Amino acid sequence: MLTALSPTVPVLFRRLLPVALLALPLAPLGAQTAPTAANPTPAATAPSADTSLKFAAQALYEHIFSAHMNSGGTGSLSTNTFTIGLQHTLDLEADHFKIDAGYGYENYDFSGGPPPFGDVQRPGASLLYLHDINPDWGAIGYLQAGFSAATAASFGDGGQVALAAGPSYNFSKVLTVSAGPMFYSRLEDENTVTIYAQAKWDFLPQWELHAYAGINNGATVSYDVFGNQATVAEATLEYTSRWFRLQDAPGVTQAVNESYGTFKVGVRQALSENYFVRGYLAYVFSREYQLHVNGNSASSFNVDSSWGIGIAVGAAF
Repeated sequence: MLTALSPTVPVLFRRLLPVALLALPLAPLGAQTAPTAANPTPAATAPSADTSLKFAAQALYEHIFSAHMNSGGTGSLSTNTFTIGLQHTLDLEADHFKIDAGYGYENYDFSGGPPPFGDVQRPGASLLYLHDINPDWGAIGYLQAGFSAATAASFGDGGQVALAAGPSYNFSKVLTVSAGPMFYSRLEDENTVTIYAQAKWDFLPQWELHAYAGINNGATVSYDVFGNQATVAEATLEYTSRWFRLQDAPGVTQAVNESYGTFKVGVRQALSENYFVRGYLAYVFSREYQLHVNGNSASSFNVDSSWGIGIAVGAAF
């Protein structure tokens, strides 16, 4: 099984690990989409009783089918996304660390008109630190840094950073909530402070709800079909807002704010104790692209709703 752990690890941590693995860098089905600057949303977790080393890796391909551009754009747009991610977790009595690193390449395929920008690359890394204060209370700290830039743009100008900190509380064995302020250094002087919050709730046997707010906002409901984490069905509703740098001109800085909603349904299937495959169907809606020049909104276009598919393979040790 994918989530096999030492018997000394508490039940709650065993329940949360599958969700953490689904939140690997740049894995869009689940609570978190990426550890890059585009999606710096930290995850809550629970105490571990032993010292353990855990590694996980995932590779994913996603295709969003062509949809018509309107309200400022001409032609149509489809996207192909290729991502890889690595994750390492370390538990040292009352202190817990989760390190993510990933790289994503997104191909924006414009047809019927001049492309407003090229493909986008998104490397990034993040560190999540958790400290157990007592069996009920804990504290979290999160640091994320990454780059997001279109073809021919400067990665150095596409850097973004996110910081978050706050308390976590176990209301019961099946409900954990974390909340606190988050600072997000975005492009084009669009820095912001927002509220970070997450809740994980095993509301019925084999059912779990993970709701979250911050840079991305959404919720995932998962169902462990056979009660052993071998087959897990999921449904996710999420709103995403992310930035990437465009090539600058003399005296001009340019960036794009991409925002959209996504509804995904899929299944993760364990192939053996350490390997798994995931597949999902996506519906993408309310897509908008806003061009910012020298910190000011200059133009925008919308893209009609469209369907997409994704498939991933991964391993955990």
